[in-house]
Amino acid sequence: MLVAAFLAMGLIAQTTALGPAAPGVAGVLGLSAATAGMLVPVHNAGSLLGILWWGRAQGRVPSARVLVLGVGLLLTGAVLVVLNPGAAASEVEATGVLVASDPRVGAFAGLVGAALLLGLGFGLLTAGVNTVVTARGVGAGVLNAMHGTYGGAAILFPLVVGFRDLRTVYVIVALGCLVLFAPIRRAQPLRRPPADGGAANRRSRPWVVMLTVAMGVEVGTGAWAATHLVGAGRAEDTASAAVAGFFAAFTAARFLLAPIAGRTDPARIVRGGLVLAAVAALAATITPLSVVAWVLVGIGIGPVFPTTLAWLLGSHQDDRATTRLMVGGAIGGTLLPAAIGGVVAVVGTGAVPVAVAAIALAAWALARRLPGLVPAAS
Repeated sequence: MLVAAFLAMGLIAQTTALGPAAPGVAGVLGLSAATAGMLVPVHNAGSLLGILWWGRAQGRVPSARVLVLGVGLLLTGAVLVVLNPGAAASEVEATGVLVASDPRVGAFAGLVGAALLLGLGFGLLTAGVNTVVTARGVGAGVLNAMHGTYGGAAILFPLVVGFRDLRTVYVIVALGCLVLFAPIRRAQPLRRPPADGGAANRRSRPWVVMLTVAMGVEVGTGAWAATHLVGAGRAEDTASAAVAGFFAAFTAARFLLAPIAGRTDPARIVRGGLVLAAVAALAATITPLSVVAWVLVGIGIGPVFPTTLAWLLGSHQDDRATTRLMVGGAIGGTLLPAAIGGVVAVVGTGAVPVAVAAIALAAWALARRLPGLVPAAS
């Protein structure tokens, strides 16, 4: 199952292509940057529904069956993107006011529908894979390495967008889904979680709230950093490369921390990462530093999700802790990037770094209120 888990985490990183693709989609279809950027919140709304779907099915439906469904949804969404003219590299006529009969409206609606299906598949797979793997008792090191695979693919996909197009990304995803079908079917079943009267939910709530906010930094950067850079005068391929650099740093931080994460207080890792992310995001307001600054945000935010998951499980182990944390992360990854988009629509793309920094500082303030956890030395 670990092989399937690593492959699945790589494929669901397809979401990182949507943010860098937004300027190109806007150019092809004659949309505003704020409108094209909403593909990411739509995807994340689907991921929230997928995670809730997993939570409902956990222990009631065989895990393998639900995970296969997740792969099928991811494959379907990928095929729809491949067939969509809005995902192509070459631009079409994009002048004038869009009307309902304009084929560009249909193309964008198709991308929105595909993003929703991709999000559903993402949600089922990320919640299911993490739940099945953590049920085996793996620690922070394995979780950081597994999520590092996500980051590795997240380096590739923005680069493919920048040097090819969005369609090529989803050809890769579709082929990967075909490979994943066989190993994902071997996922072990999970027992039905017992009713706990809400006590476990109350115990885990502070971690869930903190991660809900922190995910706004990760997803908000992936969704809006390229738009910010293009608005600041950078070329689209440079902006896509910067997002790839963000995820390269994001991934490197996870892999470098994997050997020591199990012997380090996760509170220190999470709090320190959020402070670094906030400072780096503010530095992105300085145009000569903007590309490097967005890369540094990746170093700070990269370990936050898997380390928070290990932190929560080490503090309050229960059968639904992973799913609760996933739900919180999906809510934050949906609402906060959408909120950034609202700010962009009103203020302009220059507001993106300040908004990301504010979210990181809010998450840090919440993390400060959580108790530390010093794991046993291994």
